[in-house]
Amino acid sequence: MKAVWKEYTLNAESIEQISSSVQEYMKELGEDTRSIQRNRLLVEELLLRIRDAYETEITLSVMIGRHLGRHVFKISYEGSAFDPTVSEGEDDVLLETIGLAPSWGFRKNVNTVSMTISGRAKRGRLFKILLAIVLAGLFGYLGTFLPKEVRTGIDDNFILPVMSCFLGLLSTFAGFMIALTISSGVLGIGDMSALSKIGKKVILRFVFITFLTSLVALAIAYFFFSFSSDSAGQGASFQLKGVLTMFFNIVPNNPVDPFMTGNALQIIVIGLFVGVGLLALGEKTKLVRDFVNEGASLTQWLTTSVCSVVPFFVFVALLHQVWSDRVALLLSLWRPILVTAGVTVSWVILMLIYVSIRTKCSPIKILKKILPVYVFATSTGSSLMAFTLGMDTCREKLGVDESYVKFAYPMGNVVYMQGTVVYLTVISLFFADAYHINVSLVWFAVAVVSAALLSIAVPPIPGAAIMLFTVLFAQLGIPEDAIVLAITMDIIMDFVDTGINVMMLIMEVTNGARSMKRLDYDVLRS
Repeated sequence: MKAVWKEYTLNAESIEQISSSVQEYMKELGEDTRSIQRNRLLVEELLLRIRDAYETEITLSVMIGRHLGRHVFKISYEGSAFDPTVSEGEDDVLLETIGLAPSWGFRKNVNTVSMTISGRAKRGRLFKILLAIVLAGLFGYLGTFLPKEVRTGIDDNFILPVMSCFLGLLSTFAGFMIALTISSGVLGIGDMSALSKIGKKVILRFVFITFLTSLVALAIAYFFFSFSSDSAGQGASFQLKGVLTMFFNIVPNNPVDPFMTGNALQIIVIGLFVGVGLLALGEKTKLVRDFVNEGASLTQWLTTSVCSVVPFFVFVALLHQVWSDRVALLLSLWRPILVTAGVTVSWVILMLIYVSIRTKCSPIKILKKILPVYVFATSTGSSLMAFTLGMDTCREKLGVDESYVKFAYPMGNVVYMQGTVVYLTVISLFFADAYHINVSLVWFAVAVVSAALLSIAVPPIPGAAIMLFTVLFAQLGIPEDAIVLAITMDIIMDFVDTGINVMMLIMEVTNGARSMKRLDYDVLRS
């Protein structure tokens, strides 16, 4: 649906027209009734605030449509600076950071307000990738009737250069995306006061459980794969030294090398330091903070743009795999998918039992309340689309305090991705087995840390996980050929992971509220 700008004179009649247009647009997208109503009311509230802020009628330019990969509502109006997104007692900094709350800007006497009204885009991407896989299989088979010299010529002069170009794009943007996303996420906390009061505890809980999840996933998945070891003759003290060296080297010698070498751990450290530093300095660094936030939005848009050509890359890369007689490796992808599913289900059950014991509430009752959100998130493949339903479930069905939900859920939607960390850990082990990578205690430690930190760093946008494969595999010494296989697996795992991420987040928000005495047990057990 093409975005079109229209002009309105702001009054009661035009407010009704604009909000109705948003409602109709969202209905055409197939959004759920709850999200449609919430967005309509939000649009009406914004317009009423703008109308009441000025003494005379003003002219609004309104746009409803798809822009930069998202369905958005935008308005602009001339006049003195007025931010209609801010009201007393409300703080939507985190929601704004991930594009779920209206954002306001002012430049050259023009106010601009924008908000995302839908993130629905993944199903079209899924169809295109599935079509690419089918066509790759068909052309791969037909190619067997061509002389070997012809296939080799096509492979060397077209397919391999295309693959190299795409992988170069991933490598170029992946590091910047991770660093800016981390920095922008930290800035989204608001200020050091918010970080100290509640943010620190919430974030530490998220990070601790994410690392624990990665470690548990490795411990279980280890027994389903076989590995080549480079530690023969090396004692435990040597292995321990290697692990300590890895942690000491997590701080880069300069800010450039990590991006050139794809060192994921050092890139994340840079993003974290920049974010915390800017947060501590506050408004003194407003210009730099705006640059970081806009940079994060830009890299996410670039990521979406790069991922738009993924179907073509999948086609040529799978064709290369078929013509290189690597069909057996393609057919073995059921192993990591099955292992990931087994580990994830086991972890969900354990966490459900743990939350049930801590809250003294039946696990069946908790599961029934969470299940509708899980089904919706899995069917849409988007945590952003399930955002409203997840927030409402925490508040209305599980009894989590409003103020805690408003901070913990948006933050968790960005950094707490339990399904993703399991998936990243398992595919690391699978490809180490498939490509006979020499592993050691240090390698396993790097795998756990990298999978955990990268799952935290990935922004909640369609296709962003694809960018992680480049950085993760470079960190672990896995060949670039594995990226196409990981992308192929991601078609299935992306939908499953999204549902698991949302489900686990709701459980952790509930348990976190319990530990901070912000849980209404009467609502939870009702």
